[in-house]
Amino acid sequence: MALPGHLTPVLPYAKALRDQGHDVRVCTPAKAAEKLGEAGLDHVPGPDVTMDELIEAFAGTEGMSEEEKDAITIPRVFLDLAARKALPTLRETIRTWHPDLIVRESCEFAALVAAEEARIPHVRIAILHCDMEKKFAALSAAAVDDLRVSVGLPADRAAALIAEPVFTAFPEALGATRVTPDAPEPMRVAMPPDDVSASDPRPSWAPADGETLIYVTFGTQSGTTDRERAMYRTALDAVAELPVRVLLTTGPNMAEHPLGEIPSNVVVEEFVPQAQVFQHAALVVTHGGSGTVLGALAAGLPLVVAPMFADQPDNARAVAATGAGIAVFDADVARLRSGIERVLGDHDAFSKRAKVVAGEMAEMRSLDQVAFKMLEAVT
Repeated sequence: MALPGHLTPVLPYAKALRDQGHDVRVCTPAKAAEKLGEAGLDHVPGPDVTMDELIEAFAGTEGMSEEEKDAITIPRVFLDLAARKALPTLRETIRTWHPDLIVRESCEFAALVAAEEARIPHVRIAILHCDMEKKFAALSAAAVDDLRVSVGLPADRAAALIAEPVFTAFPEALGATRVTPDAPEPMRVAMPPDDVSASDPRPSWAPADGETLIYVTFGTQSGTTDRERAMYRTALDAVAELPVRVLLTTGPNMAEHPLGEIPSNVVVEEFVPQAQVFQHAALVVTHGGSGTVLGALAAGLPLVVAPMFADQPDNARAVAATGAGIAVFDADVARLRSGIERVLGDHDAFSKRAKVVAGEMAEMRSLDQVAFKMLEAVT
């Protein structure tokens, strides 16, 4: 899938392998062409899952618990829909290009089956929190076996997945990431910081001297459901009366949905590179997407996490367990405001814990080291 949360974590590995002189191609839906072009990576375009198909895949799960919903939607979306669509392109690419190694992300199963069919070594980029990695392995096993059988492979009950070498940007502070006790220990990888130009003009949302900036973001893909859209209004009302400056980024999906009255202390932008915001922010309020959580912690910033779906509840609990922030489940205006006030009121303590996690992340292996380790799977 070409969603940023699935593609972005893989790109640093692809660029590191390319920079070491290897021929790298990225097989992902056609709409990722611009992003891959900017990264200087060769693109093999494939089909994507449409929004209508996603809506249909989630149909009938309204009102279910997250556990019940995951049990249905993980195999339905990532195997029956996405993997089956992607598999023909991957098989043809392997047949004509003959790669020596296949690098896949946790939710991409066509690559797992295609690699097994072609007997090519494969490794996994664990883009999810450890608890969701385990859940994906367990809930996808039967559907992966169906896909294996469709290309003439025997069912293996997730044996190939469990045996994969694994690489993750999640620090140990956020939990172990083995999908089963006998799976290999994942290699933890320090992600390079995003470039921020020192010559950029001071942004309109930047805090004045002595002013506290809160960064509120629910990622680039939120805003497709009523529940997600309501969270933006909840956040605006939660910060409206606080003596702080607030930057809220909406992402592209909210462009057609009015937010209502914007409090005087809030600046709304569709997108701002988070590394730019992190230079100025004192606190990050988020739904708990992995990219935001890992980016904020690497910058030593405390978080208030109001999770909505997927691995966000796991990320929220993990952040709270480190002491680098708090989790606000079933967030309404009062709960979210209280959580923000709690972190601001004890900001030094939360920041200290966030900086401890940041220190651990900085000491993890570099991408150059990891690229060499990936190639060990080939030998």
